[in-house]
Amino acid sequence: KNIDSEVDFQAQAMAQAMLLTKKTYIYNKSKLSNSIFFAREVRNYSTSTRGKLDPDFVSGFIDAEASFTTVVYYKNRWCVNSVFKISLHVKDIELLNSIQAFFGVGRITVGNSVNYRVESISDLVNYIIPHLDKYPLISKKNADYELFKRIVHIMKDKLHLTEEGLQEIINLKASMNNGVTEELLAEFPSTTPVERPLVKESVVTDIRPNWLAGFTSGDGCFYVYVEKNSKLHTGYRVKLRFNICQHSRDKSLLECINSYLNCGNVLEASRGEINFDVHKFSENYEKISPFFSLYPIIGVKALDFQDWKSVAEIIKSKGHLTKEG
Repeated sequence: KNIDSEVDFQAQAMAQAMLLTKKTYIYNKSKLSNSIFFAREVRNYSTSTRGKLDPDFVSGFIDAEASFTTVVYYKNRWCVNSVFKISLHVKDIELLNSIQAFFGVGRITVGNSVNYRVESISDLVNYIIPHLDKYPLISKKNADYELFKRIVHIMKDKLHLTEEGLQEIINLKASMNNGVTEELLAEFPSTTPVERPLVKESVVTDIRPNWLAGFTSGDGCFYVYVEKNSKLHTGYRVKLRFNICQHSRDKSLLECINSYLNCGNVLEASRGEINFDVHKFSENYEKISPFFSLYPIIGVKALDFQDWKSVAEIIKSKGHLTKEG
């Protein structure tokens, strides 16, 4: 936009180059001359997700990144708004576009983050809920989903417009996420939280490979550590790590992932967290890398995985023991 006519041709040439190479460039108009332009390649964060997403991948990503919320507020009368939402960094907008295309409903908004929201009751009833009933969540988030589903069906039947239906929604909301505020409780003093649905302890047979790819695309991490070590010729040691961190309530889920992948360890961390960690190079190279090559990571994290794999190949060939490597 607003490109001077004398550099318009070069800008078009750059655009063509971007399309041909599928790379992204940043250029400065002041540096463009009649014959030369200067550009530097930058990381193209959002990887392509063209093509229909696997349904289990979508459920796995929802297990990692989505939220189910109901807001009760007063605006001339008591109103209820139930929202299914996924919030990501703006560099992952293409992945959210693909999820929106998968469901065919909802809207995407962009601010400090990019948000995919579905709040139409008919869309929740006809698209989100049928999908999650067919391709279920595995984590403890499933309890929030079940409560959310009950609220949505109350709203579908217009019962939230009655005192009894509204109170039932608030009773359900009191058992979801962070419960109800003191202000709302003061307005509805007879609120009695419902019993939170039990989510069965995860077993290895619950883990579906594409679910795990989706879950890891949300909550997994691929690390490369470069640490000083005077005993090595280069003066540095290189290590790989694969990690999934969760709230301690999902310990059984991480233990099942541990058993399913047959590698790593489940370790308790501070602040009520628990980690599934794979530190051994042989396990990362022989199990983690082949698994996610077969069941791909999608979104910005795919670039981390590809870099992580490249480092693994350098280590495998002993290249990391040289300064160049």
